Amino acid sequence: MKYLLFLIFFALPTTSWAASGKAGSFSVSPALFYATSEYDRSEIGGGTAESSALYYDLRLGYSWSNGMYAGAIYGTRGDGDGTNDYAETYMGASFGYSNDGWIALLHYFISAEDEIGTNTSLTSGTGFGVDIGYMWSVNNTFSIGPQLSYRTFDYTKLDVAGTETDKDTSQAYTLPYIALGFSF
Repeated sequence: MKYLLFLIFFALPTTSWAASGKAGSFSVSPALFYATSEYDRSEIGGGTAESSALYYDLRLGYSWSNGMYAGAIYGTRGDGDGTNDYAETYMGASFGYSNDGWIALLHYFISAEDEIGTNTSLTSGTGFGVDIGYMWSVNNTFSIGPQLSYRTFDYTKLDVAGTETDKDTSQAYTLPYIALGFSF
């Protein structure tokens, strides 16, 4: 819990000041993406299914008047089909630049874990990420905009029902997000 509070306090930003013109400020930025999928496998002997996924990033950081940004990021993905629910979590440091509403952020993920099945998780993960987007100012403290995010993770352990084994595997994805920015 202490680690999560530390992360929330020191890690959450996009750069809403870039859109609002408010430089030299702390910012908090949640970003999210939601998707649903329907599968019909009746032609190959299966049935139909529906699944959904919610990707959520939370950034906290500081933006300097020269456009530079530094902070932290915490991200999670929850998905499932109503019977099986899985989750991915990651956290790390963020650095970047913003100007006239445009943002470009680089992330280094110091910790990542992906639950890939019942009692089965990929652990001991690290990775990198890139966010590119544009934020429109709604007022002096709030902005909103689209963001394209790339994430790549390398995992070194597989945990099956509490038994951990070496397993090198990687995954990567690119997703569109809606980002919100709050500066203070």
